Amino acid sequence: MLEKRSDMLLNYLLAHPNKTNKDLQTVFQLSRRQVDYTISKLNRWLSDKTYPLIKHTSSGHFMIPPALMKLMGSLDGTKNVVDWYIPSTEERSYVIVLMLITYEEQLSVNHFMFELEVSRNTVLRDLKEVHSFLHKFQLRLVYSRKEGYVIKGDEWNQRSAFMNAVDHLIHINEGEAYLAHYLKMTDEQIALWQKKIELMEGKLGIKFVDKKMMELPFLLEGIFRRIHQGKTIDNIFQINYRTLSDTREYEAVEDLVDGQTDILPQERIYITLQLLSSNIISSNHYILDGALPQLEKALSNFLDQFEKNACITLKNKKILLQKLLVHFKPAYYRIKYRLTTNYNGLSQISHEYKLINYFVKKSIQPLEQFIGVSIPDREVLFISLFIGSHLIQDKDQLDGRIRAAVVCTNGISISLLMENSLRHMFSYMFFYPAMSVREFKKFQYPIDVVFSAVPLKTEARLFVINEMMNEREKRELKQRVIKELYHLDAMEVDFTALMDVISRYADIKNPKKLCTELENLFSSGSIANYDENISEYRRVPVQLDDLLTPLTIRQVDSVKNWMDALEKSASVLLQQNTITIQYINTLKQLYHEPALHITLFGNIILPHAEPQNGVRQMSMSLLHIRRGIKVQNGKKVYFVVTLAAVDKTSHFNALRQLCRIAQSQSCIERMKSAQSNVALSQVIKEFLGAVKEPALE
Repeated sequence: MLEKRSDMLLNYLLAHPNKTNKDLQTVFQLSRRQVDYTISKLNRWLSDKTYPLIKHTSSGHFMIPPALMKLMGSLDGTKNVVDWYIPSTEERSYVIVLMLITYEEQLSVNHFMFELEVSRNTVLRDLKEVHSFLHKFQLRLVYSRKEGYVIKGDEWNQRSAFMNAVDHLIHINEGEAYLAHYLKMTDEQIALWQKKIELMEGKLGIKFVDKKMMELPFLLEGIFRRIHQGKTIDNIFQINYRTLSDTREYEAVEDLVDGQTDILPQERIYITLQLLSSNIISSNHYILDGALPQLEKALSNFLDQFEKNACITLKNKKILLQKLLVHFKPAYYRIKYRLTTNYNGLSQISHEYKLINYFVKKSIQPLEQFIGVSIPDREVLFISLFIGSHLIQDKDQLDGRIRAAVVCTNGISISLLMENSLRHMFSYMFFYPAMSVREFKKFQYPIDVVFSAVPLKTEARLFVINEMMNEREKRELKQRVIKELYHLDAMEVDFTALMDVISRYADIKNPKKLCTELENLFSSGSIANYDENISEYRRVPVQLDDLLTPLTIRQVDSVKNWMDALEKSASVLLQQNTITIQYINTLKQLYHEPALHITLFGNIILPHAEPQNGVRQMSMSLLHIRRGIKVQNGKKVYFVVTLAAVDKTSHFNALRQLCRIAQSQSCIERMKSAQSNVALSQVIKEFLGAVKEPALE
């Protein structure tokens, strides 16, 4: 039998082969002895199953045989999962919630003991966990001799708790089989639900993501059981029936419940909401109906605002708008009707995407006004992924390079991020568009390499990876790929030992940063030959105080007019040879007056134009007008910053810092009092050093 710790280590080693005992200690917070003991248990279990064993090499690494990787990917059809997996306390509590919400019979401790095959004391401990879980949904667990254990509370909340339990259980190994066992669903019942869902996909012209396709049979089964038990929804947040009744999703639900007269209108609305809020894979045939006529306008206004805030012009804007429309229809219902799910893995998003997310947050107001509620941070982050992916120009052509497939079990946002991350890492490969597991199984084109979030059966070289990789995991993946494809070993350095040696003979001011820099140095040295573009994607974000120096700052008592101010500000960059005269002429054509839309928080005017209009190098200049200049609303502004950007993203960090300054009235006042270029530069430097940057989430 395989308990949770062994299961976690096995899954981790499948995704990260060649790890050491020390690596596992760090990741799972275990002792060396605990790791050795768990690996021994794993190997005993593998031996009992006649599977290949995990090997411990002489260099101290755990090696996963390729045959074991393929075997783990072929367990899709296992139905006796409960025979080899022992659930944790938390997982057993989800099973109990599942039983309480879907079973009709009276349930007691004995029932739970029998179903879970655990002792009475274990069940009593698990019930305490159930109490805590239900409390999050404003529900109570109550016991009486007449009714046994029952859940008390609003029906909507009970179904939300049920869905949350399903969402957790689906993620354990062979979660589908586990759910089928405890929901007492036969293969035929599951197949029937899947067939109905596929018919809905065809009717709606969409494809549900793999995870949602796995969950929906169990979610729908649970919902229909509650309905047939007479436990119905009392209200749907005062949703107007007509709002959803003319959607194609509602029509699809009508087909789903055809012939069942006990399905009330509010229940049909509820099931429609589950479909509307489900993550989907984009489809050319999935077109918005008349239910949300203002959404396209709100998204368009949002993109306009993003362009102004980020000082860029989006190319192929209509294509991006259509992609956002496909994504935002389910997102609209998730947000408006409190159906937003907890997305996993987004903490490892790259710095560039975090910067984009900063400007998306600043521009999101048109969408929030349309929906009528604040948009959660995680939903904002998904929008940032779309825009970030769009900004990365795709110039790949199929010209005999290694052909790679990316398989992701989550929705379009995560798959786009995963795909673009891999494209950056392996620019010498040709990548097919990211696909789901179902799409991969039907894929007919030649594939040399597969990057997948889950083990798969394939003849191609398979690399199991995290959907959201951190920098260390990216370096390790590069080394694995180089080794397996080109049979070349990248240099392996024990950085802990290296730091120990350095610390004996030198005083280290910042050990953590030194270790990171050493890792980057050795890593880039060992793999740069195979990816000429790697330095571009590891570039350090440009800091504002590196651009605004005494040489790029100019102070004047007054200006004749706006054109004079524009000329004086931009000419500083012309003298630095970072722009041409064409750029200044373009600015004069674009900005006949100091418009409000290029004024940051009423304190800094920011004229800028496209790179092709004469930008030679990314740069900024700062003009301090001591007597100020009036903008459109009559207010005086004392600073003009001319921005010359070379691309769509590299200036984001400096621009974000400039926004922080523009928001700080105390910093603006200090800048106004500065008597020299050096003093003004020092104020900026001190402010950036003193202000702790907010987390970019």
